[in-house]
Amino acid sequence: LGTRPSETDGQSISSVAGSAAPRRGSGTRARMARILVVDDEPALGAALRRSLRDYDVVVTVSGQEVLARVASGERFDFILCDLTMPAMGGDELYREIQRIAPDQALRIVFITGGATTEKARAFLENVSNPIIYKPYDVTELREMIRTGLASGPKPAPLTSSRP
Repeated sequence: LGTRPSETDGQSISSVAGSAAPRRGSGTRARMARILVVDDEPALGAALRRSLRDYDVVVTVSGQEVLARVASGERFDFILCDLTMPAMGGDELYREIQRIAPDQALRIVFITGGATTEKARAFLENVSNPIIYKPYDVTELREMIRTGLASGPKPAPLTSSRP
């Protein structure tokens, strides 16, 4: 699992999620964390939904749907976003979310099999959001989310490992 800490406002993926937690085994009525998965491959979205079953996971293949949800006020603790998608890439989606809901742009975690174009490489070099490189370990992804949800408002640095 390759990740990079967020430098925006000194926050990392571990700090942007707030205090939402998974519901299982907690014994309290904490709000279930909401995770949005944006991937043009429905099978990958479905696999992430199964892997993150302890959370309220919303899966979509459409950047336009994400923009409509966020513009209407819907909020997520994490947005797992594929970087390379045909209609609207993760970079364009990020810029639009940053424009309409900057708080949600901070919650985006990019998922990529590798930045294959110069545009994608330049974007990843200039954005401070975390990046997960495929193939990723689901156990590590769940741990990253759990840690992010538990850390509250203080930044918790992540190590950076690039392929």
